[in-house]
Amino acid sequence: MKRILSMLIAVMMLFMFAACDDSTAVPALDQRDVAEVNTEMTAFLKDFVSVHNKVANSNDGKADYVGADKITEAVSTISDMYVNLGAAENVTSVTLLGHEYAEDDDAMAVSIGMNVFYREKAWKMEDGNLMVNKAALLFSILAGTSVEVNGMEYDGYAVISAETKPLSAKDVKYGDAALIVEDGVYTVKCTDSTTLLSYDYDDSAAGDLVYVVTKENDAVTGISILTKDAADFGTYPVPYKQPLENTDKTLVKEYTVLDSTAAYKGTFTLNVHVTATAAAGTEG
Repeated sequence: MKRILSMLIAVMMLFMFAACDDSTAVPALDQRDVAEVNTEMTAFLKDFVSVHNKVANSNDGKADYVGADKITEAVSTISDMYVNLGAAENVTSVTLLGHEYAEDDDAMAVSIGMNVFYREKAWKMEDGNLMVNKAALLFSILAGTSVEVNGMEYDGYAVISAETKPLSAKDVKYGDAALIVEDGVYTVKCTDSTTLLSYDYDDSAAGDLVYVVTKENDAVTGISILTKDAADFGTYPVPYKQPLENTDKTLVKEYTVLDSTAAYKGTFTLNVHVTATAAAGTEG
């Protein structure tokens, strides 16, 4: 009798483990044709970068955050800031840029010039479809991070079909001071938050358009767009117009360069070790 009871318990446990095994779980996303999404996102790649310095800062030069309405007003060729990734049910999270977002979470803010940032929900549901923030998806693709829905990865998204062309950074300066690269790294000792780190790169030309992904310890910490003709072409190593805080970090900045027609031109990377010291009495 004991043997029979033991066998029955073992069978029941087997069924319980089988029921808990999520390897047969139905995916949350019925993925829309990837080629269609890529066509839409490639057009967005060409359009979105042109919003650089087109949205006025209404916060006295301090960080100003805007929604999709400001982007579509500034660039007439952008009609919608979300892309349909497919029919979906029971979506609880979408991972972009290495960050997991719930439905009410804003995506990482994009610096679009003049200390203005585009920031809006990472994703939303619309008529049973998963609508994903185009800027967040675009930068996730450029950064080489995965696109996941409920933790399940979806592959195939791309915005550049050309073979990668390496470029090299050159003429790197902090303000007027030229910086020397050592072991592939430029060191910047920040004296304030309004001095620009500027640079050039191979084959640069007026009209170039640039996407920038900033990483720290392999994690994406910032995303931005630039235009080569802008007087502020470059980066501020610490938050602009903010009091200096004690800082000691190495940033990896990855640049995707398009020409004036928005055709792919090349990529380069800038490794920057940033240090700063807070003024007396500003920390604590």
